[in-house]
Amino acid sequence: MRSEPDTRALDGTVSRAEVAEFRRREASSRRWNDMTGLAMGAIVVIGVLVGGVPLLGILLTATSGGFEPAALLFPVVVFGAATLAVLLARHVGWVSWTRRLRLYRFAEANGFRYDEPADSVDYPGAAFDVGSSRSRDACFRSVDGPLVEFGSYQWTVGSGKSRRTYRIGYAAMRLERPLPHMVLDARGNNGLFGAGIIPFAFDRDQVLSLEGDFDRFFTLYCPNRYERDALYVFTPDVMALLVDDSSRLDVEIVDDWVFFYSTIPFEFTDAREWRSLFRIHDTLVAKLHRSAGRYRDERVPGQDPASVLSNASLGALSGAAPSSAAGVGAPSPAPRRYVVGSGGRRLRRGTPWLAIIVTVTIGVAWLALQFIR
Repeated sequence: MRSEPDTRALDGTVSRAEVAEFRRREASSRRWNDMTGLAMGAIVVIGVLVGGVPLLGILLTATSGGFEPAALLFPVVVFGAATLAVLLARHVGWVSWTRRLRLYRFAEANGFRYDEPADSVDYPGAAFDVGSSRSRDACFRSVDGPLVEFGSYQWTVGSGKSRRTYRIGYAAMRLERPLPHMVLDARGNNGLFGAGIIPFAFDRDQVLSLEGDFDRFFTLYCPNRYERDALYVFTPDVMALLVDDSSRLDVEIVDDWVFFYSTIPFEFTDAREWRSLFRIHDTLVAKLHRSAGRYRDERVPGQDPASVLSNASLGALSGAAPSSAAGVGAPSPAPRRYVVGSGGRRLRRGTPWLAIIVTVTIGVAWLALQFIR
């Protein structure tokens, strides 16, 4: 991934012929659902049914000598509205495909693959494991090197009148080794009762106070007895970068992934947005990569480099499995790799008592008012 994005494709000139060719190519590969033709067809059918049937009746009436010019007003209005709707649908379709072409060219110029929408995302991040109707919209995934992905994601919670859809921007980046589960909740994007992007609470006894003024900007959650590990990862220089460049983002480290979540989906046609995302990757993620590359959980036996490399070498060099008491050909043990102890792999979820108390209080007050009336 390059250090500075090449954003020329985002505001470059695009001809109608180029859009038409791109549209034909993508439609043939079925990477995108082209609904423009279907929408225009539906408009024409509705226009014919709503305006054509009355017009036919008027014409039949005219042949018998009962023609009223004012009766033509309704069919003319319907056909005029249908024509405008078709033109609008064509324009919206052209704008949509022009945007896709620009993003496709941007992805090619910067070593990404511009992916189609998907119904689900198989990531271990907490934001990808809640709700229903989960789907990913635009997605830019690195073609080579450590995996980097930028995208938009949405999910739905509740039902009926309480149904709510969340839509976020996310960045997913793969690390060299797994780290303990940690969440850095940016206070600036929290809503009512301190609710953040991740739609559930963590136990408050997992909150680790940060040095300096960082507690004003972030709340850091880390598993109990992993406080020193968290401070090893979130060093003062890393926190300073977070305050400068990504105070609007929540950060989650889980397994060998780091996720950045934004309450506002990323605007991928904005060059400034891309420069900000690239800067976060080149500064903050680079430091996290270095920290992860040196990290080992001392609570897990055999995590020293010599043991891991020795086991990996034995697994790689064993062309034939050693004989055993059970017979010849027993499988050799899998090479060891760096792991995080069971106590540090996932944060414990908590109960949002403040939200529950306030909700119950409001409900009781409402019921009391009903009885008073």
